[in-house]
Amino acid sequence: MKIGDIIAFRKDLYFEGAVQADWFYSPEKAAKVSENFVFHGKDYYGVEAKSKAKTIDTISLVRTLSQKFDDESANPLSLAIADYGTGKSHLAVTLGQLFSGSKYMPETFETIIGNIKKIDEEAAESIRALCADSNFVLVINGMKDFNLHYEILRAAQKSLRLYGLNEDKLRNLNRTVETATLFFERNKETQIGLFEQSAALFNWRETGDALITKIKDTLLTDDTAFEIVNNVYRQVTGKEISWDEGISARSILEMLLSEYCGLNGQFDHIVLLFDEFGRYLEYASGSDAGKSGDSALQQIFEVAQDADGALQVINFIQSDIKSYLVRVDQTRNISRYIGRYDQSDKYHISSNLETVFANLIYRNDKDAFTKHIVKWQNENESRWKEIYSQMSQWLSLNGVWANYALFRKVIVEGIYPMHPLSTFMLTQLSDYLQNRSSMTLISQYVSSVSDDSVDSDMPLVMPEELMRGDLYQEMLSSEINGKQLSQHCIRYDNILRKQGDKLSDRSLAVLRANLIARILRFKTRDYEDAKRALLLCSGLQISDLEDELELLENEYAILGFDEHAGCFDFMEDSRGAHEYKIKKKRIAANWKSDFRSMFKTAKVLELGELSEPQETSFGTNHKILTNEWKFTQELLMAEDVTVALAEEYLKIWKESRSSALPKGRLVWVYVNKDTAYDCVERLKTIARMLQNTPILLMLLNDSEGRLANALINYDLLDQMDESIRQMFARAYSDDFSQAEDILRNEFEVLRKQRLCVSFDEVRPLKKRLQVSLTDVFEAIYPKAISFNFDGLLTASNNFTGKGSQYFCQIVKMLLSNNVNYDTIHDFTSDVRSKITAVLMETSATSWKCISSNYAMMPPAEPRARSIYEDAVVQLNTDKQYDCGNFFEKYCYPPYGLSEEAAIMMLSVILANHSYCVRVFFNDSQNSIIRWKDEVIIKDKKINIDLIKSSRLILIDTNAVEARFQQLFNRLDATTELDAIIRLQREIQQYADDNGVPEALEVNYKLAKSKFEAAARSRKDWSEQIGKVEDELESAEERGNVYNALTALELIDEIPLYSIFNENGFTMSDEYRERLNSLSSQARSLINEYFEAWLEGTIHCKSVEAMTQFEKHVKRCNEKLLKFGFTTYARQLTAKGESELAKKDEIRSRQELLADGQKYLSAYRSTSLKNYTDILDMLSKANGLLERLAKFEKSLGNDAKKLHSQLDECVKKLTEAKQKIQTDMENIWEDLANAQSQEDIESILSCIALIMNYRIPARDLQDFEDLKETLDAFMADVSELQSAVNDRSKLEKAITTLREKYAGSEMDFDVESVLEDVIKSAEEAIDTKERIWRQNHLTLGDRTRATIHTWKESTRILPAYLSQATIQSVEAMRIEADQLISEAMIEDVVFYFKKLNAEERKHCLELLLHQ
Repeated sequence: MKIGDIIAFRKDLYFEGAVQADWFYSPEKAAKVSENFVFHGKDYYGVEAKSKAKTIDTISLVRTLSQKFDDESANPLSLAIADYGTGKSHLAVTLGQLFSGSKYMPETFETIIGNIKKIDEEAAESIRALCADSNFVLVINGMKDFNLHYEILRAAQKSLRLYGLNEDKLRNLNRTVETATLFFERNKETQIGLFEQSAALFNWRETGDALITKIKDTLLTDDTAFEIVNNVYRQVTGKEISWDEGISARSILEMLLSEYCGLNGQFDHIVLLFDEFGRYLEYASGSDAGKSGDSALQQIFEVAQDADGALQVINFIQSDIKSYLVRVDQTRNISRYIGRYDQSDKYHISSNLETVFANLIYRNDKDAFTKHIVKWQNENESRWKEIYSQMSQWLSLNGVWANYALFRKVIVEGIYPMHPLSTFMLTQLSDYLQNRSSMTLISQYVSSVSDDSVDSDMPLVMPEELMRGDLYQEMLSSEINGKQLSQHCIRYDNILRKQGDKLSDRSLAVLRANLIARILRFKTRDYEDAKRALLLCSGLQISDLEDELELLENEYAILGFDEHAGCFDFMEDSRGAHEYKIKKKRIAANWKSDFRSMFKTAKVLELGELSEPQETSFGTNHKILTNEWKFTQELLMAEDVTVALAEEYLKIWKESRSSALPKGRLVWVYVNKDTAYDCVERLKTIARMLQNTPILLMLLNDSEGRLANALINYDLLDQMDESIRQMFARAYSDDFSQAEDILRNEFEVLRKQRLCVSFDEVRPLKKRLQVSLTDVFEAIYPKAISFNFDGLLTASNNFTGKGSQYFCQIVKMLLSNNVNYDTIHDFTSDVRSKITAVLMETSATSWKCISSNYAMMPPAEPRARSIYEDAVVQLNTDKQYDCGNFFEKYCYPPYGLSEEAAIMMLSVILANHSYCVRVFFNDSQNSIIRWKDEVIIKDKKINIDLIKSSRLILIDTNAVEARFQQLFNRLDATTELDAIIRLQREIQQYADDNGVPEALEVNYKLAKSKFEAAARSRKDWSEQIGKVEDELESAEERGNVYNALTALELIDEIPLYSIFNENGFTMSDEYRERLNSLSSQARSLINEYFEAWLEGTIHCKSVEAMTQFEKHVKRCNEKLLKFGFTTYARQLTAKGESELAKKDEIRSRQELLADGQKYLSAYRSTSLKNYTDILDMLSKANGLLERLAKFEKSLGNDAKKLHSQLDECVKKLTEAKQKIQTDMENIWEDLANAQSQEDIESILSCIALIMNYRIPARDLQDFEDLKETLDAFMADVSELQSAVNDRSKLEKAITTLREKYAGSEMDFDVESVLEDVIKSAEEAIDTKERIWRQNHLTLGDRTRATIHTWKESTRILPAYLSQATIQSVEAMRIEADQLISEAMIEDVVFYFKKLNAEERKHCLELLLHQ
């Protein structure tokens, strides 16, 4: 029999990539991922012990959940708990497929059952039977932000489609979308512009019909479509489509239960699978309840409880529900909703890579597996124990590796044929590999031994074999690409390239084994230890290993043992590394290190993990979220720990009262075999001094000198000369990195000894350091109280962030004696959450000193109450209390409050005693409120020095009560509103200054009730009077008698009894006088404006309005009679009857007013630069004015208004007409006066402007002819301007133009203009010539160089020069030639004189023969 006959790797269960729970609604995806889910059973699984909760394998979980289908009494709520990335979403999709029943997707159902069967046959059959019937599955993905009611609607709709069912019943539930749909259908055509604008806000680009179609198709299922419609709905109606009017989770689930799971339903259960449930809870906790739909949580819970098992709710979450509950504002409803789900059955799913491996290796023949493989493993039990012992010694083991029983079952047996260390490599090298890559490799290794026979030695895939193929290549690639900072694979690869052809297979196996030891960071101690590690990784015999080491170390020099690290190094550059080591040894021979200085350097402290404060669990245990419950760390030589230093430590400890300062101090004292005995004895003496303080002396006992050697080695390398570093860059870099690792490890080894110095001995701490330090705090501060104030300090541990501002706001509220529902809910959610956590009775973490109905009370939490009562007793006894003493007492043991917690507690005391306590500060006694204004600076700082220097004074409450009683008696005797309101200010001020005595709190509440009633009455009175004043103001502004009459009616209708008498108030003379004054004012306005009002406004505006006009006259008449204006009433009646008898005239007036409005509308779009339109509009306006004159009197104010508007139109039209006419006349006038080219250009611009005015045709033709003439003239003139660079061309052009325009008859003085242009051209060319003459008509310093330069520059002369200038140039050229000639002769004479007699003779002969 072969290994492959017994075991095989499940390659069919591969699935790449992350799964989303809502893939359930894509059948092809859902089938693929669920068929590939890796189940694990109860035989091979393990999990890291992150919690005390019992874990469950996935097969047992599926079986347990399935069993609930047959048990109506079972808890319908389940919580599946597992970390992120452990396959919860994958499991959710698989459960969806499975729970949908065997008829939904039969092939997928059978595949899933088959996968379970290969691991646990009995469980598979049980699950098949339990899941065979059809269930209606809903899947929700909590990774999105949504309203849960609406998300359940969407899930239900998708599930109905998935199961091929009609959606009509669901659609009938959704009144929200129905409202949106009806609104959209009614307004999609008329409001298309608003829909397009709204769509653009949500980045929809469709417009018109395309947008209408898209909204219509997606409105039921797409949040964005709904929001687009809701946005338009808000603009049109002024309100939103409320979720309260729409769907609810309850209505959806109850409909599904009744319609699809009832007597005639085709499903047995509704199953709600809610993935990332915790993510939704976090979103809902920080969002508006209406937006998140958090009430759906309560509805789901209630429906599930009432459904007798027909609704099963399975939520997938990363941690226990309680961890989410503590983060929520306890005053919000969602805290209750979440709390309900704590009643769920909780299943902690076990999941890790080792478990997956064990369940991917399928036992084809379980009997043969037991007979051959398990038997062989049992026979070699001592081998597995030795391997486990060695791995525990050299590696950090946790999870399934930390327990030998699990190691033996899951690792050795479950993942056979892998050597345990091989498995460890694949599960630990996550920095190099992805999980899928690990599975691929396992598959390859299982296949590689499948042909081995069980009759021979049982094969094991040894660790070094993993370094032969794909794994090594992936790891090498990671280092080359910089994904890994280590260089082990690169160095190994370099050795192979240089020496590989020389090495035997066994040598290569040793190198691969060493590569494993380096990558996994084996903590071997010495040479023998390192050899044993190589044996474990390679599987070689000891003799073979020693032979290969001899070659690799001494002959090839590619392995070298590092005594400091206790391991073998790769020596890829063997010669350079050898020279470097020699150089280093020479330096080390004389090297001296100053440990005292080194212990103060940041890098050494960092490597020793002593640079950051040591955490404890004390703060967590006592619900304190500030930073003081830590231990600062420092490192000292034993000789430097003195009594004086201890005294300094004690002083610092007593001053460390801020939340930002750690209370503890951990002093690591370095000793070695050379440390004097009296030093250790002195440490004990100092430890006695430090008893009962959180200051501990911990020894780093370097008895073997390993830490000293590591420090010296590190110091030597850190100080090594730069030239050596550069010369041996690679060797130095490797050595320095290794030195850091060694130093880090040596510190860790000594720290783990946990040697603590006490007054009588040095003893190792029995518990982990963090636990021991927590115990120290527990012993010293047994009365510590909670202070669950999150975020008081910033990440950089200071008070500059938002948290300190929130702290000040809360203290201010307490000291203002202003604790109530409104005040607390006016704060932001961040502040409210902190009030809840620290003060509210409803919070599990608080002092419980604000009741559930938002009233102050003494702390109910026992420890906080103890401090409170202790301080209050002292205050009552001494009648005063020094605030400085409060800090001195409670910031020290056994309490240990931070100054910030002490301030909060002091504020709670004052909030409860505001009525009987005053504060003495700055040499005077003041109220708490005034003190608060000095203590809190700009709502973001606390003047703690002022607090400490203040003194609380207990006052005589009898005097205060007497004064209050006097004020309350005055209030009882007062019935006038204004007097009550004045008294309210007096009582409130006194209450702010003195607080309300407890005995008079009922009286104060009654007074406040009376004040509130007075405020309401005053408000009602002011509103009624305001309405009257508004009508009178309108009457006066518009001369409108109707408004004045309305004001009189309003005065009559003021409900004086309900405002005053019903509330026990009397109406003062001032108020009565106010009513009389307003009434008189109204009557005066009626008398003043009646005649003008009658004539100006009492006319009928249209035939259609005659009935309405008649009713209006009748109403006005009734009002006049009601208030005694009989004469006015008769006049109004007569005017009304007369008006109604003129139907034809009314029609004419109506038409006139309509025509007037049409004209005004046309006028607004008329251009005042269109001459023809102006004339037309003027004519129409004058016609309207003529018609208006006939009805001037009968139309009254309407006529005046229209007349005024028409007059304004005529005025502006006339002005525009005159302006255009003036512009035309100015052109001819300017033309007659034109004297220059600029004048002609200006006239042409004016002509262009006039021609845009749509002037009459005759005028237009005149201007077109003029423009043509002037354009031709300007074209001729331009020839002169282009000729200013050529004088002959210019003179010719001037002659031509003068001849052309001589005697020309034009509408302007053409000769003057032409001569002006000629003059400008001549001046321009003369200027060019003048500049040229200045620059060129000189020979400068008359040297030959200057003269030659001048001749070159004047070789070609500009065309604009005159004849006179040209002649001057020619004369100067002759002079220049003469100067050059004279200079040449002088040169000949000069050089001739330099010749000797013979040379002169020869020179003369040559000259004579020329």
